[in-house]
Amino acid sequence: IEELKVIYNAKEKINSTLQSIQMPVLGAKGGQYPWLWSSTEKSYDTAYYLYFSNGATDSYSKSGITTFRAIFVADISTMKHIRLEKRYVANSSSTSVKKESNSTQNNATTIKIDTSLSASTLNTKGWEYYNKKDYNAAAQYFYESAKKGDSNSQVMYGYCKENGFGVTKSLTEAFDWYLKAAKQGNEVGQYNVGQFCRTARGTSKDITEAIRWYLKSAEQGYEDAKTRLSELGLTPIKVDSSLTSDQLNGKGVEYHNNKNYSAAFQYYLKAIEKGNMYSQYNLGLLFQYGLGVAKDLDEAAKFYKKSAEQGNADAQCNLGYCYENGNGVSQNDAQAYYWYKKAAEQGLDRAQYNLGQCYRVTRGVSKDITEAIKWYLKAADQGYENAKTRLSELGITPIKVDASLTAGQLNDKGVEYHNNKNYSAAFQYYLKAIEKG
Repeated sequence: IEELKVIYNAKEKINSTLQSIQMPVLGAKGGQYPWLWSSTEKSYDTAYYLYFSNGATDSYSKSGITTFRAIFVADISTMKHIRLEKRYVANSSSTSVKKESNSTQNNATTIKIDTSLSASTLNTKGWEYYNKKDYNAAAQYFYESAKKGDSNSQVMYGYCKENGFGVTKSLTEAFDWYLKAAKQGNEVGQYNVGQFCRTARGTSKDITEAIRWYLKSAEQGYEDAKTRLSELGLTPIKVDSSLTSDQLNGKGVEYHNNKNYSAAFQYYLKAIEKGNMYSQYNLGLLFQYGLGVAKDLDEAAKFYKKSAEQGNADAQCNLGYCYENGNGVSQNDAQAYYWYKKAAEQGLDRAQYNLGQCYRVTRGVSKDITEAIKWYLKAADQGYENAKTRLSELGITPIKVDASLTAGQLNDKGVEYHNNKNYSAAFQYYLKAIEKG
């Protein structure tokens, strides 16, 4: 307003300023001060609006001094105040319009609060001011109550922080306050934490964590949480949390095999809360193939990694596949080889085959056809068909080698097959003898 170069008395300044600012609200663009309307804004969706601190709605003050503020409105139908731009005082007996010196957040005076009041009483006072739209006072009361552990006030102070009501807007702080309430079992706090995790507001995106908090909220009957879960393809069920992690995982597998993926997801999730590595792997499968939830390779890789780091061979193999193909992680042949080897050494046939492939095609390791054949043979010995196919391509037909023989005896058998021109069998006996030194 200080930038308006209007050469009238203060009253005329107020009138012309009000009319200019109100033009966009009426749907007009441009006007005397076109900078008040951005070319990217749409009529009635976003506009500058004027708010009188004394409650007046006419275009000039009914008293000598008028305090008014320019407020940016995101949704005029709900009057949600996103940002308070400036606050000014205009004196009708002067020709000047000056910026108000008070710098209190949201341009309201800090009030004196009796902090000895109970958390409940402070919360009640907060709501009294909130309903009067004195968000500054409301936020202060909610804050004092929240510090005393009132979960409802923690939610409301988080809401003030989320929207900039009476305080500086901060999504990170809003999330922290919602989380405090959520951990106390507040269903609204739990829902809001879910929303923030789902949309990466104030925290990193984590769809599984969002679902976990939605489920806790829905369990208490919160309808919005049920709606969000439905959107994600999940129907809340009652999970018996008294079961052990293995029992929970077992129930999840049962539902999984019966194609009730929604129930399986919830049992796996509860088992994961108790540290079950098999449920971490199983949840990864649901995300990888989009069973019961939207397909999400990032989440799949995340849970495979959690399980793999605890020593689950299946998860190690799947994580290797993620690295080989860049599914949910950056493509990395060295990491693919590393995790395939971890799983292969535990005897997992498909990992042994994949490790053989790494040696054959130089994936994350130097080419070594003998190592490739060795791992193909281990996989084929367990009946893995792809390994048998690769060996056939290399001219080798797998046979059963008596591993109980000594190195010398194995070599002698190899020589015997060699002399009889059964080079495939000879190769396998020699290889087993080499393993024994």
